[in-house]
Amino acid sequence: MKILSLLRLAEDAGYIAGGKRNRLGAIQDSRIFEQNLAALDQSHSGAYAFIAFHPVADKVVAEYIGEGSIGNDAGSHILVLFLQGDNVPQEPRALFPGDALFGVNLSIEEHPAYALANKFFPGATRPKLPGIVFFNRLFKTASSIYVVLEGTDKEQIRAQCRTVFDAANQSAEQTKEKDDVKIWSIDLDRFAGRLFDLGVAYRRAGKKGVRAAAYIVGTWIKKNAGSIVVAIPKLVIPQLAKLEKKS
Repeated sequence: MKILSLLRLAEDAGYIAGGKRNRLGAIQDSRIFEQNLAALDQSHSGAYAFIAFHPVADKVVAEYIGEGSIGNDAGSHILVLFLQGDNVPQEPRALFPGDALFGVNLSIEEHPAYALANKFFPGATRPKLPGIVFFNRLFKTASSIYVVLEGTDKEQIRAQCRTVFDAANQSAEQTKEKDDVKIWSIDLDRFAGRLFDLGVAYRRAGKKGVRAAAYIVGTWIKKNAGSIVVAIPKLVIPQLAKLEKKS
């Protein structure tokens, strides 16, 4: 598995869509930043899964990610995102075990991955961590499902993630969006039903959480997007394939 900066991937999607490259510094320009994210949604034509974990408190999750199978485990309709930290790669490169150690010196309360998960469930309803936030779009996110990761070793985490990713992919369907373009999305009702049948602990954002979903493309992502990487699966979207050939 390889990893790549989310911003670089979105920038490249924006270039393909509009014929003009919106450089990474465009994160300071909200309009260009959002255009890039919208272009990535179109070219990816699938959903996203953000892994919320702390590299010390959730060591077994970091170990699983560090082994490099999560991008393929996610399947054909889901791109996995996680925080990588310094020297975020601008070209696809192999994953190193240390790439999963972002924020190792931060407290749980300070860690941005936990902050994102908590934003969906404010106050006393905050979720148990670590977990995975599933959502269909980076731009104008509408809702989400949060799956709790409960394994005590990396093999249990791997098995649970594969089960959950499989349920998400089985719940995917093509829906028409802008200009009648068909894009794959996770049917969150169907996904929730599958998780319930499997006995997997999950939380679905209520009204406050749905409103907070905009936080993904708001304050949080603008602050942390430079540290987010995409886990590149074997089946890649078009601009990823081009970048793979160059690297």
